[in-house]
Amino acid sequence: MAENSYFKLSESIKTALNVIYYTLCVIILIYTLWIPIEAYSVPFSWHVIISTLSLIPLATEALMLFASDNVWSQGLEKNTKKYMHGILMGTSTVLMITGIAVEIDRGAGIADYPHFTSAHAITGLIALIFLVFGSILGLCALFAQSLKGFLRPVITKFIHNVLGNLTFIFGIVSLCCGFYTNWFAWYTSEASRMAAVIVTAIICVWSLIHSFISGFKQIQAIMNVPVYRGVPIEVQGVNRPLSVIRLSRHAINE
Repeated sequence: MAENSYFKLSESIKTALNVIYYTLCVIILIYTLWIPIEAYSVPFSWHVIISTLSLIPLATEALMLFASDNVWSQGLEKNTKKYMHGILMGTSTVLMITGIAVEIDRGAGIADYPHFTSAHAITGLIALIFLVFGSILGLCALFAQSLKGFLRPVITKFIHNVLGNLTFIFGIVSLCCGFYTNWFAWYTSEASRMAAVIVTAIICVWSLIHSFISGFKQIQAIMNVPVYRGVPIEVQGVNRPLSVIRLSRHAINE
């Protein structure tokens, strides 16, 4: 009875947190897109629309897909999550490249237009570079078992994890810098931009929690420290009842 109540409470908390997370994503999405959508005939607007969509919701959802507390995806099989992650990130890659290409094309028609000089543009370019390499490693991670003769699967996945995280972080930083560009500042208040940065930072950290945990476990595996459901083997059995040890038998040795 007590276990059933605890389970229901746990699921309710998960659902509530998920609602909060996705509500924050929707708020930032609306805040960022309402101006360019109103001015959709302006070429620059499409840079904002396409580039933002590549991050939120596509990249955020690709990261949250593997989180155990993500309500809608926790029932999916691991392979299904992998393919969905690939589709989401593949689409995100196309949109990010397109968004940057739109702005380069627009600037090409303006004499002495400064390309990649602002903090927004530089961080966006860095995110794109990491994205390209991360996508290549993503394909390698998908076929990691077939490539294990060249590189241990856990190392391939770890590098992909790191590059993916760096892509997302620089993408989010670029988005936050974009809030302070002259074009965006013209239509918004200082208070709203500060609030948008804070909410976007929360979304960034929240989205990366599972990736950081996964990366930590991958480091342990690379260093050949067997992990039993998150508990190092040397800790097993130390002041722990036998029943706990029996529940933790499968090491993470990918």
